[in-house]
Amino acid sequence: MSMYKDKKRRVFVLGAGASKHATRNLDIPIPLAREFFKSEYVNTIQNSSHLKDYCFYNSSLNKFIQGFFNVKSKKKFSNKKYHTDIDSDVNIEEVYSFLEFIEQGDYYFHDEISLVNKAKKELLQFLFNVLEEYHYQQFDRELYENISKSLTEADTIITYNWDCIIESVLNETKIGKKTLNNTYNLLVPIQSNKNLDFYDYAFNNYHKPYFLKLHGSINWYNCKDKSCVRHTIPAVFNIDGDFHGNLWTCDYCGSLLNLMIIPPHAHKSYRTNRVFSLQAKIASDKLQNADEIIIIGYSFPDFDFEANSLFRRAIIEYGDLNWYKNSKKIITIVNPEINSPQYIDKVCNLFSLNKKERKNLKTFESIDNFNKNYTWK
Repeated sequence: MSMYKDKKRRVFVLGAGASKHATRNLDIPIPLAREFFKSEYVNTIQNSSHLKDYCFYNSSLNKFIQGFFNVKSKKKFSNKKYHTDIDSDVNIEEVYSFLEFIEQGDYYFHDEISLVNKAKKELLQFLFNVLEEYHYQQFDRELYENISKSLTEADTIITYNWDCIIESVLNETKIGKKTLNNTYNLLVPIQSNKNLDFYDYAFNNYHKPYFLKLHGSINWYNCKDKSCVRHTIPAVFNIDGDFHGNLWTCDYCGSLLNLMIIPPHAHKSYRTNRVFSLQAKIASDKLQNADEIIIIGYSFPDFDFEANSLFRRAIIEYGDLNWYKNSKKIITIVNPEINSPQYIDKVCNLFSLNKKERKNLKTFESIDNFNKNYTWK
């Protein structure tokens, strides 16, 4: 047990701002939630098609955002391809939440359900198509390389991003590969649980470094049939290969495979699946036991209640039946919003930091500044 005792336990939390920073020098960087519905992204749905039926403009998804979110778009034909001109700051999570609201009962006629189902499918396929492209591009690796090279057995990475660009960097170091493998064993536990001494097995699992994708990943797919074992034990596609899982059927029952993400909507819950529930429990344990929590490019959205609950619990420790604050835990925030008093107040509220305890709050206004000045070792 003592091998973990003297190591500084860190948890890196990566939000959309981390991916945005890594791709900021590309012609089209990874979009934030309010940037998906712009021309440069919507045209990736079928960016080489000459068929107007595959143009974003003619999709059910576009019809919904035009009709219910007052978004203006135009269809045009040039260079023997159909394109959509659109420039909207509608949040992709708002759109999905609205579709969920209708599907769960607020519909006027039965055919509307078919339109909603089609729009939801188009939205998830659109999200995959946009994010998949970045895995093959030359993104800025500095942040992820710094994290990967500084990782120890006591560290854990938590990300709310669906893209896979950090995995390609982690896969280049020994500790990074081990961390990814530990996560794979969470996803596919049948292959990993071979130790008959459960105490040792559970203890080792508790202290392993993990890479946790709390909202899922574009290379995870599970079976559409909830009674199938593949529904809770996903198929994990190799990011160095083709991970278009929607082209394949389940190898256990033959049903369709679904992209395994917690969809972008206000009512998302970690309890929807074993994988998400288990990851959330591990994340909670890691956050509570961390000496330092480093949060990079994450804005603590108000509607993400379960994520905020994880952070709210992170500062609290228990002794017998009593709870108390860990007054020595360091909270490091990397975000341009640190100059906003409202944002700092939100952070301090989530981590229950009073004015005296704010000395434990370290801030960096940019990832470049963090890369340069953070003590990585």
